[in-house]
Formats: sequence, C-alpha cells, structure tokens
Amino acid sequence: MASTQTIPIADQTGFDELEVFIPEIWADSIRASFKKSLVFGSLTRDYSSLISGGGDKINIPTMQDVADAVEKTQGAVVDYATRDEVDMNISVNQHYYTSVMIEDLAKIQSASELVGGYADSLGYKLAVHMDTAVATKLATNINGFNLDNSDSSVDRVLNKTRLASLLSYMYKVKLNPNECTLVLSHKLYSSLFALDDFVHLSKVGNVNLPSGSVGQLMGMNVVPSNVGCIQVPAACVDETGVADTLADDIVAGGYVVHNSALGVAYSKRPTPVAEYDMDYIAHKMVTDMIYGCNLLQDTNQVRAITICEGSQTTAAAWD
Repeated sequence: MASTQTIPIADQTGFDELEVFIPEIWADSIRASFKKSLVFGSLTRDYSSLISGGGDKINIPTMQDVADAVEKTQGAVVDYATRDEVDMNISVNQHYYTSVMIEDLAKIQSASELVGGYADSLGYKLAVHMDTAVATKLATNINGFNLDNSDSSVDRVLNKTRLASLLSYMYKVKLNPNECTLVLSHKLYSSLFALDDFVHLSKVGNVNLPSGSVGQLMGMNVVPSNVGCIQVPAACVDETGVADTLADDIVAGGYVVHNSALGVAYSKRPTPVAEYDMDYIAHKMVTDMIYGCNLLQDTNQVRAITICEGSQTTAAAWD
C-alpha cells in the first residue's frame, strides 16, 4: 500500500522564511558586486530620481554656452542671441537578468564565503552587460582624435607627444581634464607603464597608489576597458585635421569621457527573487534590473572623445 509523507508544518514555514529572507541577505552583496565591477557604467551620471514617480523616458535639455561678451554701444538695443536647445532622452526600457539554481540554500547562506561567491558572479554578469550597453552608446560619438602616425605605423602606444596633443585638443573644446576619465584599451593602457614620469611613485606622490595601476594622467583618472573593440561610426570626424572623417572600419583604442557625457537611469536596480522548486529540490534565483542609458551630447558640445589610430582596423587595437 502506497503512502504519502507530508512535509512538517515547521519545515514548510522554513521554505517561506527562506524565500522572504533571500533578498534581504543577497541584495546588498549583489548590488555591491555590480557597482564594483562596472567600468564604463561607473562613468555615467545617474538620473534615476527623475523617474521615481513613474514613466519610462527622461528628457534632458542641452545647455549651450551663451553668446560672447560684446561692447555696449550707447543708444543701441541689446542683441539677444538665440540658442537652439536640443532635448536628449534616456528610454528606460531595457530588462535583463541573471539566474542560478542552488541546492541546499540554507547551508550556503550560513557560509559568507559561499554567499559572496554567488553574489559576486550574479552582480558581475549584470555589470558586464551594463558596460557593453554603455560602451555601445559611447561608440556613437562623432568626435574622433586620431593619434599622430607620421610614419603610417600602428604601434598602439601613448607617448608624451600624443598625450600633449590630446590635452591641447581637450583645452580647445573646453574639456576640463579634472572632470574627465581616460578609458583605454589593454594595449594603450599597458604602454603607459613605459612613461616613468607618469606612473612612478616618486613622480605621482601618492603612497597609496596600488602596484600595477597607472593612477592619473594630466588630471584624468585612467582605467582599462573591460569591453572589446568597437568600430567608429561613419560620421566620426578627425579633430586633428589629418582627415575630415575617419573610415568606419577604424577601431577605437580608447575614450576621454566627461562626467556629464553619459547618463543612466534605473526603474529597478539589481534585485534578487527566489522560490523553492520541489521538482529540483532546489532554490531558483533570478536577479534582474530595468534601466536605460545614452550618450548625452549633441553637435554643439564635446563631452566625449574617441581615441584611435588611423590605420588600426582590427581587434588588435584592444588585445
């Protein structure tokens, strides 16, 4: 005669408690891992508060410089120069998730190392997606800076001459280096270690500079990118004057990013949800987020600069 064993009431309550308890234990760890793993995403300005009351689109008007100061002529009326403002927007309509199935969740939650391992992985995977999404928006930038290649070679090296030229262009377009971040490919980032003037501790004067880190260049924080090669758009203009436009098969080697260049908004930050599945005798966990991001720049402003070498058309720009 067959019999059916009933799960004790106490154990059933335990399942419910775990389902409620999971977000409280995991959410902070997952969000911390997500934030720590961001590279391009960490350069964004957060506009989430603008949709706290609902909605899925944020309109951000541009603000152009006012007209230059002119001499006042007695009896002459003031000339009010018009400015064509452009509305830029962020559509908060991207919904992405990571998931995992965990057996014996209670045992895992009792060991902080195991919780940290799963949380790091869930947060990291969402961060990689976010960085790719932000980098894709940044890749639409049409302000290109072609590193000087007088001998037509492609050496993927940043030297003093190239850095000085880049800084000169930044001042020309009114970009304050102290408000910018330099994001570089693996090749360009590694080349900086040959510049003792910039990376040597005695030159930097920062005793807390970690080993294997560049620190700052010309007042800009420098970080290596975790996103692979991206080709420049066909409309990308070479601001160095070597050519009017860059070929659309050129691969970017890095970016100068002003702290107002990129915007992001979340209607739902990384949030874990779990349920117990009797079929698998395990907990299924999903961590999802809803967001939008965009490059907040029009033709009247330079908030981002794409760095490239005119002859570099392969993924080797980043390798």
